[in-house]
Amino acid sequence: MDREGREEMKRNTSIIPIKEIVKDSDIYPRIHESPKTIEAYAEALEAGAIFPPILVQRIKTNDGKAYTTFLDGIHRARAYEQIKRKEIEAQYWKDEVLEKEKWLTQLQLESAKRNSIHGDRLSRSDKENQARKVCERNPDITEQEIADALGVSQKTVSNWVSDIKLRQKAERQAIIYKLNLLGWTQEEIAEVVGLARSTVAERMSDLPELLKLTSSLLDRGESVEKVAEKLKIELILAWAILLDGKDDLERFKLFGVGEYQNIAPQPYNVWNFMRRDPRLGLKVPGNIPGQIAMNVLYYYANQEGKERKLVVDPMAGGGSTVDACLVMGRKCRAYDINPPKERDDILKHDIREGFPREAKGCDLIFLDPPYWRLQREFYTKESVSANPVDEWRRFMKKVAIDSYATVKNGGYVALVIEAFLDELVTGKFLDLPFECATWFKNTGFEEVQRIGVPMPSEIKSDLDVVRYQKKKVMLDLNRDLLIFKKE
Repeated sequence: MDREGREEMKRNTSIIPIKEIVKDSDIYPRIHESPKTIEAYAEALEAGAIFPPILVQRIKTNDGKAYTTFLDGIHRARAYEQIKRKEIEAQYWKDEVLEKEKWLTQLQLESAKRNSIHGDRLSRSDKENQARKVCERNPDITEQEIADALGVSQKTVSNWVSDIKLRQKAERQAIIYKLNLLGWTQEEIAEVVGLARSTVAERMSDLPELLKLTSSLLDRGESVEKVAEKLKIELILAWAILLDGKDDLERFKLFGVGEYQNIAPQPYNVWNFMRRDPRLGLKVPGNIPGQIAMNVLYYYANQEGKERKLVVDPMAGGGSTVDACLVMGRKCRAYDINPPKERDDILKHDIREGFPREAKGCDLIFLDPPYWRLQREFYTKESVSANPVDEWRRFMKKVAIDSYATVKNGGYVALVIEAFLDELVTGKFLDLPFECATWFKNTGFEEVQRIGVPMPSEIKSDLDVVRYQKKKVMLDLNRDLLIFKKE
């Protein structure tokens, strides 16, 4: 380095306390520090050697925590500490305080590069570990960029990160494939995943690779759960891939494993499911077992030929109907006034404004509305359950009219609803199934079936039982599934 360069380095060098510098394992590439190197550096310092400044960076995290971390020179710092020096010369990579979340990949690469070109250079295992960290963090980074930072070949990096790249590709394809299975258009998928339509089309052309990879793992005897975990895809999507091309009865047989053997098809008009299948939908207040939706699809959205039936759920909640459609191979459009952030397949929409245009001409509408004030404390404040009972009635009358205008001729509406004794507000027995049946029939629907879908008795406590016995009042467990057909 010439004199001008040395002067520039001196101007950019600070003296900072060593104890204020931390090792951030997310950034720094060395898994282990070398006692031998530290000892050698300490002896050299005591003999009068002068080392160049270490490289550090000021960082701040999302929670506001700020700290200074090593990018290069941790062995030098440890040697200084060994000879009882409390301060060290250091340079900052960037003058400003960097946001860790935003700069992490660049910090990882810079630290790897500095530790690969001088001093006690990175071991092969350290380089491989850093390559994998960088790749995990940034799926779009190229293998060549990592190779340049580590001073190795692109082929070497490819060998190190091939499994990560394969999994990341599967993850990117997974959401596109799921929405494609549900019958979404490329434009709609592009809007949800934040990509251009052309990019979605390009990635859809790669979908056979995802199916092939998933199928090969399943064919090797891997469990569906293990395949989903290995590929970092949703469990329900792994099931959908396994069941693709199967008929309904075979889907029930394969999906109804272990404790879920009673999943369906239910032969009688009383469907007892003692607990919800956790594979079907998120656990949210008031959601029904997804097994109910699977049975509804079996009976009232029959698969005929290659054309898959379209199911619409305008009050989708945790997505039980959506997941049932994935398992059963039906298309689905799902909406909710307050969709869970975890569900990219449920769009925000208030059914009080009518059905979205995309729902027009559907084969089946699945309705699981709030049963007026039951569990109203768990629903969003915008929910119709917060309104007086007459407002709820007006809401359901409009849903009936809108459903008739939306479902195709010959299509069905499935409505889950409960009758209950309302002790707290009206003091009356509210036969909501009877009222709803009247409104739907007055709209033009024919009621074709009424199915009992009772709730498990475990939802009532022993204290509830004792309290109601004293009052000589029965607890509500019955729940009806009404099926209407548009003739």
